Amino acid sequence: TQVTIGGSWAYDNVFLIDGVDVNDNVLGQPNNLFLEDAIQEVQVLASGLSAEYGRFSGGVVNVITRSGSNRYAGGFRVNLTNPSWSAETPYETARNTARASKLSPVSQFTLGGPAVRDRLWFFGGVRVERTTTQSSFAQTGIPYTSENNNTRYEARLTGTIAPGHTLQ
Repeated sequence: TQVTIGGSWAYDNVFLIDGVDVNDNVLGQPNNLFLEDAIQEVQVLASGLSAEYGRFSGGVVNVITRSGSNRYAGGFRVNLTNPSWSAETPYETARNTARASKLSPVSQFTLGGPAVRDRLWFFGGVRVERTTTQSSFAQTGIPYTSENNNTRYEARLTGTIAPGHTLQ
């Protein structure tokens, strides 16, 4: 999960979401704080960057999230995994270790549109992950199961002011 840009160490990169730093300070990788279906654009900047980014010698990866528009749009997606759908490792095969059969869903829902047509737009989403991963310790072949229960929310309001008007 570590990215090398321009030959630098992974921890010499800067990862941003809408300009906000989401670097893991220990491993130098991005914290997974986004919804995949809410990404509009990914910028990878590798050289000749201004000082505004600072403290890196590798590159800058900036994820831009989606905004609403004058049209309502959204989506729903479910990814299904199951440890029993993966092939056993050589250790598991040698020890006749069967993988558990447990369905692990990851669901995402997004919706965006106008709150006030031509003036204010919204975009939001939710990601619900209930996954089970089964593996074996490499040294002993003893199986173990790990679970990840993670729910993420994202919301964004974008607005504009008509020409000739000021905010008070």
